[in-house]
Parts: sequence; structure tokens; C-alpha cells
Amino acid sequence: VFATWKMPGLDAVTVLEMCRARDPNINVVVVSSELDDTAIMRIVEAGAHDILLMPHFVRLGFVMRHAKMEAVEREWRRLEEEKYREKDSLCRALVEQEVAGIFIFRGDRTIRFVNPRFAKMLGYDVVDVVGRDFAPFVVEGVRSQTIKMFEQEASGRSHSVQVSSRIQTKSGGTADLFGQLTAGNYLG
Repeated sequence: VFATWKMPGLDAVTVLEMCRARDPNINVVVVSSELDDTAIMRIVEAGAHDILLMPHFVRLGFVMRHAKMEAVEREWRRLEEEKYREKDSLCRALVEQEVAGIFIFRGDRTIRFVNPRFAKMLGYDVVDVVGRDFAPFVVEGVRSQTIKMFEQEASGRSHSVQVSSRIQTKSGGTADLFGQLTAGNYLG
């Protein structure tokens, strides 16, 4: 969109605000024969893509190419963010599903994340499990062996370990724990 600094009934800043309200990705170039520093600051703060001073339209081709490149880049970034949100949503749905219990712990065995199914297996709410040491949840007879596997995996000495153990539930019962233990970086 090209807008002159002063038009009958409105100015370029008003045009910029109207364009931003409709679509924040619209490039607005302000054209004027003369502008003072205050006007330039208002135009820049309002989000103008560029300012062309008449009669110096030699920059017009450059300004238009640059505006087009920025629009293409913004669209690419929007599509990439959309893909990321979709993948994130799928991963979140997988982790939070109720079929398998999933937990994430740090090298010091502090539980960083559990999905609702894992918390339910233990007989707790999610908030009651996160932040606690994992060791007390492991049945005492297999605790040292299980913790040794966890520590070996957390240290990076193995790529992936199959785990078969028993966990202690809140009610005093036990539940079988079968799964794959894999080291990774948790960013949550």
C-alpha cells in the first residue's frame, strides 16, 4: 500500500493503523515531498515499511522488491510456525493420551513430567508426582537395580534401555512397569 503523508481527511499514520488492523503483514510505503523529523518518527513508530521522498523515485523498484521479499519471508515463517504448532499438538496428544503412562525425569531422578495415565497408575494426581524423587515409587526389592538402569541411561552410557520393574502405588499396591528408557533433552 502506498500512502501520501497528507491526504484529505486523514494522514499516513491513520492509513498505517487501518492497514495493521486489517492485516499486520501489509507493507505500507509512505510517499511525501517533504517530511520533518517528527513526521518521520511517527511514520516509523506506526510501522511503515519504507518512506519515499518525491521526486526521488529511483528507489521505488528496490522498495517494491524488498517489500515483496519480506512478505514472502513472513508467509514462509507463518507456514513453518503452523507446521510446528501442528507437530507440537500431535506430540502433546501422544504424550497426554491415556493408553500408556509416560514420565520424564532428570539425572538426579527428580520427576519433571508425568502424563495423566502414569499418575493414575501410581494413584496420584499429576501435580502430586512432579518434582518428587522417582526412587520411592519403585518397589524396594527392585529399587537398586531399577535406579542403576536409570542412572546408566541418564549418564549417556547407553542409547536406550528396556525397563522391567515394579512401582509402588499410593494405596500400597504395586504395578508392573515395562517400557523403554531413553536419554533426551526435555525443554518443558
